[in-house]
Amino acid sequence: PAVSGRAKGVGFVEHGSLGTGICEISVNQQSGKIKVHHFWVAIDAGIIIQPDNVKAQIEGGILMGMSSVLKEQITIVDGRVQQSNFQDYELLRMQDIPDSIETFLISSSDGPEGVGETATPMVAGCIANAFLKLTGKPLRHLPFTPDRVLEVLKS
Repeated sequence: PAVSGRAKGVGFVEHGSLGTGICEISVNQQSGKIKVHHFWVAIDAGIIIQPDNVKAQIEGGILMGMSSVLKEQITIVDGRVQQSNFQDYELLRMQDIPDSIETFLISSSDGPEGVGETATPMVAGCIANAFLKLTGKPLRHLPFTPDRVLEVLKS
């Protein structure tokens, strides 16, 4: 069932294996922070030799993608990188992870494919599509930081 103040968005990636994801988000209209509540993923990686390892790769890829899409940014001023370490280079934290990530592995008799880079690139499309559904406004520039989200919401 739909939850008020939330929306779902879908993304797809082909990187050897095929993957599609759906995320459910909400947006804090005052702070501009996007919260990913749930992520569902389906993967066709051909014959899957180690299903637990594939699920772990996919879950890790989703979290890596969320970190990249929502947090990570390097700024350069006068030719110098401003970030020096993790105190000023923001990464996804435990409080930012989804309540659930569900992975479905599609049964196939095709040859095995890699899954190491399948989940990560789909995250941006999923979040951007959910944001568009929720607000009617497109996010076009990564990362989707609170400042950028507020700028889009005001336009």
